Order: sequence, then C-alpha cells, then structure tokens
Amino acid sequence: MDKDELTKLLTSYKNNGTNLSDVISKLSLKTTHHLDFARPDINRKDRCGFGETIFCPGKSPRQIVEIAQVLLQNSKLVLASKATSEVFHEVKILNDQAKYIEQAKVIYFGEFPKTNPNSSNNFTCGLVTAGTSDLSVSEEACVFLQAMGINLVKFYDIGVADLSRVLNCIDDIRACQVVIVVCGMDAALGSVIGGLVACPVIAVPSSVGYGTNMAGVSALLSLLNSCANGITVVNIDNGYGAAIAAYRIYNKVYSQKIST
Repeated sequence: MDKDELTKLLTSYKNNGTNLSDVISKLSLKTTHHLDFARPDINRKDRCGFGETIFCPGKSPRQIVEIAQVLLQNSKLVLASKATSEVFHEVKILNDQAKYIEQAKVIYFGEFPKTNPNSSNNFTCGLVTAGTSDLSVSEEACVFLQAMGINLVKFYDIGVADLSRVLNCIDDIRACQVVIVVCGMDAALGSVIGGLVACPVIAVPSSVGYGTNMAGVSALLSLLNSCANGITVVNIDNGYGAAIAAYRIYNKVYSQKIST
C-alpha cells in the first residue's frame, strides 16, 4: 500500500466511510506473497523507494515468470537482471509480455517511466566506462536508472590508456550530481575520476581483463585501495547495485530539496 492509498483509507475511516475491521484487515497485509519456492517482496518500493528485482541465475524461466506476475500486482514495471538470451526466449514463451534488453541482460515486464532531460530536479547521473568491453555492466546500470526515472548522460570508452579522452569529457562529467564509473583491468579510471570531481563517485569493478585480473578481483581490490578517498565501491559487475546507490542519493537528497 503506497502513501496515497494509505491516506485515502485513513481519511475514509475518519469520515466513517470505512469500518475499523476493514482498516485493520488492509493494514495487516503481509509484505510478501508466498509461492512454493519464493516470497516476492511486494512492498519494497514503499519501504526503500524502489521495487524488488528478480535475479535470474539459479531460477527457472517459470519461476521468473511467476515471481514477476506477483510483483506486477503492485508495480507497473518489473525487471529481472543477469538474464541470458536463452532464458529470455523461454520466459517469452510463458509470458508474451516479456521484453529483453540484450546488452544489459535485463528482462522487463511493463513500461518504463518517462524522463525529462530538462526537468527542474537538476539531477543527472553520469555513466562512465573505461572500455567497450564494460558495456554490459554499464548498460545494466543504465536500465535501472531509467526505470527509476533518473536522467543520465553517458561517457563511454574513456579509459586511462589515453588520458586525453577523460580530460576532453571532464567538464561535462563534473556537471553531473553523481557519477558511476565501470572499469576493469587495473580499474585506474575509478581513481582518476575520483580525483577530478567533487560529486559522489560510485565505482563498479568489472570482470574484464587478462589472467591476473582474476575475473574482476584485482579491479575490486584496486578500487577498495584507491587513493581517491571517499569513492563508493560496489561488487564485481554489479551495475544494478551502482544504480540503486545513485538512486538513494537522489531520493534522500535531491528529491527532498524539490519538495521543500
């Protein structure tokens, strides 16, 4: 139950339009809906500002669809992350409303909110990648930012092997209110951006790299040991987590500025 529904319910009770037992019944609804194999969190958006996302690995296509159907009872948009194209094709057979964003590896049900680049909230998230090989992770972040209605601007393939690419974009990056940086290999770009901007920086180590990259572990350790103090580091290939972190900054700082 969202705030508008709760206000309507309590106003109705106050005006004797709803009896007490009905109010208690509606307020006693569980925050999860039990399936045989899962308990979808139907009220996460009310608590946290964003709804539950379905993590696809380890779930069958039928389980993904059944969870999505429960979540759609309380949301206009449901997303499922880390989905292969093979999984999507099976999901599509079970639910022809499912759609797929291949580069981001995201299945979605419903419609994305519209964003207005000229909106008065003046909040933009910069999405930076070191190289083209990082696009899958950055596009995952992009999808979730769009799902939460956040304006964004992309700065792709500006890794430090040619530092002029960063410097050519730095003024535009500095104009953003928060920056997500996706970087593999030695993850140097996260530190470089962190040392050049004043806004919050959320670094995503990617699993891109040669043998000693250890599937992103070396990039993760480099970012955790960054000399650019204060950058936030999420887990390897976790574009979703970076987008949620950016949304939390927006939701608790910038959206409140608008309403006051």
